[in-house]
Amino acid sequence: MSFKCTPQIIGLVRGEPKPGQKHRANGRAIVAEMGSERISASETLDRTLSPRNIYEGNTPSGFATWDTMEQKANEYKTTFTDKNGREHSRSLKSDAVVGFAVIFNPPYEECKDWTDEQYQKFYNDSWGILCEIEPRVFSDKNIRLKAEHW
Repeated sequence: MSFKCTPQIIGLVRGEPKPGQKHRANGRAIVAEMGSERISASETLDRTLSPRNIYEGNTPSGFATWDTMEQKANEYKTTFTDKNGREHSRSLKSDAVVGFAVIFNPPYEECKDWTDEQYQKFYNDSWGILCEIEPRVFSDKNIRLKAEHW
């Protein structure tokens, strides 16, 4: 394929992001939009195409996926020893990024006549490139919910 497509990568936080936090969004709202609930109020969303959507992960439910992610974030603790030799435990900050949403959206002019196989190749190639660039964050083992919307 010979066009440029920049993925949108959004850090997901618990609740609303604090003012000034760029590229962050309310994780519950974003993941629920990704999931089978499709809570979007967008006028351009064609719900007649929803049966063609593909979901991978433990559940297609965005709400259930976010609940699991939030629970794991709430349970996360790290221990450290201070300079006096005392051990302490620390949780994640309430505004910490606990996941990422990645949106691949090819230009309409390029994809208007694509077949399902061409869309699949586009998404697989795009994901593969992200995995090569930063495999610690973007890898198949880290996916909680993957959605392809039509």
